[in-house]
Amino acid sequence: MTLGSTGNFLNQYGIKGHFNRFRVTPPEYEATVPGYEATMPEYEAAAPEYEETIPDDYIYELEEFLEEGNDQRYRCFDLLVNKLEPTEVKNINQDLEEVVQRLRRSPETIHTLPSTSHAVLRLLLDSRRTKLMLKLLSNPLEFGIFPDHFMSNLLMDTFIEEKNYTAAARVASVLMLQEDFGPPLTQALAMASCYLYATSTENLPWEDYTVKIAEPEEELKIRIPYLRNPYFDDHFDLKEPNHIVGKTLAWGAPLIGGVIGTNCEILGWALYNKWSDLEVTLQRCAANSTPVAESVVGILCNFSITC
Repeated sequence: MTLGSTGNFLNQYGIKGHFNRFRVTPPEYEATVPGYEATMPEYEAAAPEYEETIPDDYIYELEEFLEEGNDQRYRCFDLLVNKLEPTEVKNINQDLEEVVQRLRRSPETIHTLPSTSHAVLRLLLDSRRTKLMLKLLSNPLEFGIFPDHFMSNLLMDTFIEEKNYTAAARVASVLMLQEDFGPPLTQALAMASCYLYATSTENLPWEDYTVKIAEPEEELKIRIPYLRNPYFDDHFDLKEPNHIVGKTLAWGAPLIGGVIGTNCEILGWALYNKWSDLEVTLQRCAANSTPVAESVVGILCNFSITC
């Protein structure tokens, strides 16, 4: 099937004009999409009767549409993801992942709408596709999914309520890696997520979602002019869960301040294995007579025994 135009493609799947069904409102599109009023005036008009069902093969039609290189593909994908219901994601996990990855690798990835990341994460959260969500969040360069502060709050709050502290801490670590802890509410949720992960004994495994490169079956020898020295940036190269959670706590704690912030900072430096920074923080606590939580003292004692 050949898709003639953006409008035909959207009409086929009952999307045209149904902003009231989207997770994002029209004003956001008006503010973020260049030339919105000039290129998409028909979306503000009344729409025909909404079709409750989407064809099962819509994702394949979308892939065909992407092959055409249409400059409206990012807008179409954003609208489609906002239109999807959680029950319709069950059988398209792999296809959704591939489409997101293809759009990210395209030279026009700069045209991705700010609402797309929110829509994808909200869809995966509502459909309880936690593993796929964490995979997308763990590889931002590969998939281009960056949660905004509102989405980060929603994810961390949901995972804390479900006692999935591993997922909550991973969302918090994204804020640390981006060096943007957001407003006070986001900061508090990030510290709570990491603290609960560090003090819980029933955490789910911290899976490695790094994209694996297949090793060649035969040994290849390549002549190169020189060898690069090993480099570790102590930030994006962090792989140890305790180090990631510890750095998140240590960096976010000063924003919280007070007794809670100080205890989170102590715990963070300990998990991060930064003993000189830990010593400085403990000396500051002693000088200011700042109390240290029993749970934090217990973790520090365990570290002193095992290290």
